[in-house]
Amino acid sequence: MKETTQCLLIDDDKDDQEIFLLALEGTGLKLHCRVVASATAALELLEQERTLPDIIFLDMNMPRMSGKEFLVMIKQYSKLSHIPIVMCSTSADEKEVRECRSLGAADYIIKSPSLTHFRNILAQCLRQLMHSTS
Repeated sequence: MKETTQCLLIDDDKDDQEIFLLALEGTGLKLHCRVVASATAALELLEQERTLPDIIFLDMNMPRMSGKEFLVMIKQYSKLSHIPIVMCSTSADEKEVRECRSLGAADYIIKSPSLTHFRNILAQCLRQLMHSTS
């Protein structure tokens, strides 16, 4: 991966966005993260963007288009299908995790109310993805 990893966070909840960015900041990794509040806004951004993100973090539960619907759609675009997508949810349901992985998710992380715990989860996930794509 590049010196600075480009991330895209897709999450409709402002509080979750803030917690995610705080956790990301504390990982010690060189990251730049753009945030959009809906899957439809993310699609518009990705279609217009010249520099694509290295990793997409995607909330599962959003209005209009769910995280799973977005995941399926992105994996059909040849220009975008190579981007690792990490599903983010409060649910630890194994069936849900397996389904997301079968649809092409690179990882599935559970949102934690503890900033420290969530930071550790994010750091581990990012290191694994950076290592596997470099």
